[in-house]
Amino acid sequence: MIPGSLDWGEPRGIWNVLRAFRAWVKRSIWLWIATRRSKASPQ
Repeated sequence: MIPGSLDWGEPRGIWNVLRAFRAWVKRSIWLWIATRRSKASPQ
């Protein structure tokens, strides 16, 4: 990872990227759990 790739002059930009990344990871994990649960017990 290039150190200057996420540097936009203010540290808030990095926190916004991290927050968006965490939200995306959380959503993908919930989708993965939901798909596994629906496959395990079809309704």
